[in-house]
Amino acid sequence: MRRLADDLDGIVDSLEKLATENEHAIKLFGARVIVLFKFVEVALPRLTSEQCTAIAEPFRAATERALFQLNEAGDAAPELRRDVSKQMRMLLGALRSRAEAAEADLTAS
Repeated sequence: MRRLADDLDGIVDSLEKLATENEHAIKLFGARVIVLFKFVEVALPRLTSEQCTAIAEPFRAATERALFQLNEAGDAAPELRRDVSKQMRMLLGALRSRAEAAEADLTAS
């Protein structure tokens, strides 16, 4: 019975270590997301129509390459692929909207 208790203590210790390690990784990931989101929030309104158009296709291609690499490595769960694609479409839509707004600003001037 003592061996079972020792095994259980080892499992609990391992779970606590895993939780601590994952907590740091999640916080780091969250920090990256916040910084990137704020960068996009500040940079996007400053882009011209031409800049938005020039960014859109390389961004799409780079994201699709990353998805392909995830698929090839077998690391991409369907949810991850769906979420990456959704985020890509959201940013492409924001670039398209900004390009249209920048173009309208030029036309109005």
